[in-house]
Amino acid sequence: QPQNSCDNTASADSMMLGRASRYIPLAPEQVRNGDPSVAPEEQTPQEKYDWCVREGNCDYEKRIHCLIYPNCNHHVAHCLTRMGYRGWNHWGMLSLWVWVFFGGRFVGWRGFLETFVPFLIVAVVVAVFVFGVGNAGD
Repeated sequence: QPQNSCDNTASADSMMLGRASRYIPLAPEQVRNGDPSVAPEEQTPQEKYDWCVREGNCDYEKRIHCLIYPNCNHHVAHCLTRMGYRGWNHWGMLSLWVWVFFGGRFVGWRGFLETFVPFLIVAVVVAVFVFGVGNAGD
């Protein structure tokens, strides 16, 4: 089994903005790249996937994850680019965001509510302020 020099692992339980609310299940069969020191035909799709995730984590182990740049989305996009996932080698924050927004699955009802309730609250407050407060004296 190919190894790397990085033992750091990404945390699934302690993310900057809380638990994930949406996700996309990845298919190792869609991974095109793997460990360059091993012949491609000698690597299973799962081994290629695991190698790219380990190396991506190693690349990001000393980087500070910030709210704006770089953040967890950049980290994931970097791993997807390493993989050549779905035959594409140019994953970025925007492409990942669009994919998750339109193709992601919610982590149950909690994920749905956490995604849309804050927007709805802000929209209602703005609507009340714009349409309700201005017409209060009429």
